[in-house]
Amino acid sequence: MLVFLFAFLFNQHYNRFVKELEPGLPGHPEVSMFPSRSFYLDPKKQEFIVGNSNTSQIIKLSDVNDIFEIERQSWQVEADIGIDTLEMLLITPMGSLVVMPPLRKWLNNLSSREKGEVSRKAEDAIVSTYKAINPRIKISKYQLHHYDAHAISVFIYDHGIFTVQTLGEYAVLGMNSQLQLPAINYRDPKLREAGESDISLPAEYSLHNADLPEQRLSLYAGIGTIAWLAKTASSS
Repeated sequence: MLVFLFAFLFNQHYNRFVKELEPGLPGHPEVSMFPSRSFYLDPKKQEFIVGNSNTSQIIKLSDVNDIFEIERQSWQVEADIGIDTLEMLLITPMGSLVVMPPLRKWLNNLSSREKGEVSRKAEDAIVSTYKAINPRIKISKYQLHHYDAHAISVFIYDHGIFTVQTLGEYAVLGMNSQLQLPAINYRDPKLREAGESDISLPAEYSLHNADLPEQRLSLYAGIGTIAWLAKTASSS
């Protein structure tokens, strides 16, 4: 009984906390989020760009060995935080990533050929990041871009939804609507159910079966590259 009471009180506090932080997203006042920061990977410079507006922090891939180091460094820096709905990708205080509607719309408008090109570039970023942390690893072309539990692959689907997978046993960064502490708070349960098909809604992604530092960082590099490609294409 006490467990259920605690869960109820925690949920009430959590919902109220989120509501006080962000009253709602444009077009969806019933959807709120924790303040988060933009998150990208420039694959050419091998740099993570984390932050908002004029407070972006550049973190070189060579200076970190795990995504937790990036989270710690970025949140130690004083910066404006909030919800910039024009950004493609956000990293939350809990470490999950939120794909924002501009990125979902951009992905949804790509042709099949363009989706393939984006997937290959993201896979290249996964490979280079994995090797940077674990240089002894050998990755063959047979471990790239195919449906397999141990493959490195990025697949982009309809409605701006995708999966990012690295070496391991289904080590993925994928959409998760059942997070224990979600950064997105849908006060209407129907919206949560519609999240996969409604590109006007943000979608939260989290790690699954990624126990090694090289798995975690390479997955974030993959999705960060997708966001960077969208950002640079939209601004050109």
